[in-house]
Amino acid sequence: MSMNRRDPWNIFDQLQNDINRAFDVRGGSGDASIGATSDWSPVVDIVEYPDKFVLLADIPGVSVGDVDLSLENSVLSLQGIRQAVATGDDGTLKRAERARGSFFRRFVLPDTASADEVTATGKDGVVEIVIPKAQPAKPKKITVRAD
Repeated sequence: MSMNRRDPWNIFDQLQNDINRAFDVRGGSGDASIGATSDWSPVVDIVEYPDKFVLLADIPGVSVGDVDLSLENSVLSLQGIRQAVATGDDGTLKRAERARGSFFRRFVLPDTASADEVTATGKDGVVEIVIPKAQPAKPKKITVRAD
């Protein structure tokens, strides 16, 4: 006989999540980068250097081949799917705490970003997106000619 633990307060957490999703509250963060149709959202660190921006997205358990990264109209979109854990023929999942299903994040790039030179690499469950900054226009002296 197996014993199942039951958390009576879990129903309230689920209700709060449903209310947040319905009213687009997102836990009070107001983060518009999270897609309304996603099942979960990876955490992302954004670091600004003098010459570039670096985004570090934690997506453990997701193959880099299952990550879609696109850039359109200065909006960078990161999306993909984390599959459920396969338990096998005789295994029973006793607890599932890791999020699974589709994920989606969206970031509006600043005017200083060079959208044509964005690169991404993935290793150890972290996708690193490097967005170089565009070179600022240098002042140019214009000679006025006499007619």
